[in-house]
Amino acid sequence: MHTLLFSSCGEAHERTVEYVYKEGKKAITEDNEHIIELEIPLTIIIKNPLADPKTSFKLKVGPKFLEAYEKSLLTIRINQGNNTDPTYTYGNRLCDYPCQDEYGYTVGDGDNEGYNQIKAVIKKLQENANTRRAIAITWIPCKDNKSNEPPCLQLIWFKIDSFNKLNMVSIFRSNDVLSALGQNLYALSYLFKHVYSNVYIGPSSIESNYYDKIGTLTHIILSPHLYYVRDVAELKRFV
Repeated sequence: MHTLLFSSCGEAHERTVEYVYKEGKKAITEDNEHIIELEIPLTIIIKNPLADPKTSFKLKVGPKFLEAYEKSLLTIRINQGNNTDPTYTYGNRLCDYPCQDEYGYTVGDGDNEGYNQIKAVIKKLQENANTRRAIAITWIPCKDNKSNEPPCLQLIWFKIDSFNKLNMVSIFRSNDVLSALGQNLYALSYLFKHVYSNVYIGPSSIESNYYDKIGTLTHIILSPHLYYVRDVAELKRFV
């Protein structure tokens, strides 16, 4: 397991690209793409996920994209029932996870009738600061095992430590550290802030009116890689 420690999300993005480029090996994916990858998982620990810089100045996307992307983790996209529906969205998987209704029908994942895992996480943390069960998942085995575009984000977990600080762990099945990691970390820090605000500052908060109880964001990537042929122009900005 590779382990890297950073002060902010912006620093984590820049230096992780450099690390994977230097330490990784060339390979070809199942989609015939040329990549450089680490052959064992990578753990990125960010000491303060809300600190500046939240993104690298080398990131090619702008603030409007980042604002829309961060909110997508908490936004349910209603399915239209046609070819315009995406294979998945993180908002649907986290806030509208499929489950059975009282009549035995499967609901959720795009109809706003499913299970909101983020609300459940917040409720667990509010009710018991010692819980180890504040967890949300995205994977739907019967659907994603057959998909050519399954979700990369697999799991998020929250834990309040002995210093009463809230910590977050995210696990990605696969993560493009060059073209995706920057916005992924930006959005995850937004989700972290959302959960923290509801647990510590909301009407059922534990205590505190400030962000003094923010702990670490630990980001685990099972397959860390970058596309050195497809994204060569972007890569040159980083290494």
